Amino acid sequence: MSKLTRSNDSFLTWIQAHERAWGNQTYSGRPTLEQMLSASVVVFWSRAGMEKTDKHHVVTLHADLTALEKHFARLLMFGETETSRNRVIAIFEGGKQVRIADVRVRFAPVDSGESERGNQ
Repeated sequence: MSKLTRSNDSFLTWIQAHERAWGNQTYSGRPTLEQMLSASVVVFWSRAGMEKTDKHHVVTLHADLTALEKHFARLLMFGETETSRNRVIAIFEGGKQVRIADVRVRFAPVDSGESERGNQ
């Protein structure tokens, strides 16, 4: 894993490392420097099969944390059957690094009407 996984690295340090690593190369959906600097949420991902010393992280931009909440919920629910090609390394919201602080799983009764219809 690159040295950038330390929590004390700044948002700009991550962006600079991304820009240096990729240079003029590109990947599908690669945001511009301006887009990264102005995005509400910036996520750095380690690509599947990446060498531990490879610093070519990919970046996605988001309006809020909702898409990431859905991503982690899907991993929790379907992790055994659905492998994620990429792994989240760092999340920045408003230029500040954030982490998952809490996970809450709630249960509700299954609607018996739906389960009976599914058996017919």
